[in-house]
Amino acid sequence: MSNWSIKQRLREEILEAVEKGDTEKVEYLLDRGADVNESEGGYIAKKTVLLLAIEKNHEHIAKLLVDKGADLTVTVTLTGTKKTLPDIARDKGFNDLANHMQYKLDMNERLTASVKDGYIDYVQDNINRGGDVNVMYRWDDQSEDTAKTYAERMNYDDIVKLIEEKLKVLPNNNSKVANGNGVSNYEEINETKGKHVEVYDIEDVDELQENNTAPAMQAHQKKKNGNCVIS
Repeated sequence: MSNWSIKQRLREEILEAVEKGDTEKVEYLLDRGADVNESEGGYIAKKTVLLLAIEKNHEHIAKLLVDKGADLTVTVTLTGTKKTLPDIARDKGFNDLANHMQYKLDMNERLTASVKDGYIDYVQDNINRGGDVNVMYRWDDQSEDTAKTYAERMNYDDIVKLIEEKLKVLPNNNSKVANGNGVSNYEEINETKGKHVEVYDIEDVDELQENNTAPAMQAHQKKKNGNCVIS
């Protein structure tokens, strides 16, 4: 199966799972490379899975997507009024979700400000308080960077090192979770035959399966370090 085919399958499955309100399936797909910011519709009318979850009253799925690093800057214009995701959540009566998203947005703003100013102590504090180092942000020079890539451009070596260390231990690290690039670092164990195969990226999966040296990945697989890197 080609890389594109796997991405397309993940896209279709996560949209369906969110639509149905299947929280367990959504988490399963995210852990296997589905894009946390996947969307349906065209460029103008596209609807992210987070927005879809809120509209369909699936609050638990929306919370999961937020914690996995979904884009919280999406806005929707309804009857001439621009509304943020927290606004839409409050309209649905999901006040806890709205407050959670607003807190994340505030922490992300503080994090990017501290990175821009090169204040490593504030960077560390804002990460510890929930700031997402992988949010793509438009900086004053109109570049689009994450906190890490901006720090790299500015030669803030201490901040880069700090972020890299944090990325290794953050529980919901979206730089190494769902981005639509497929599965990596999974451990395939065939208990009946005692075979042990390590798969390190999606191309390896295709090659191994074409050569019949490893079975297709199934839901029972044990996750070794199953993460993908945001492009």
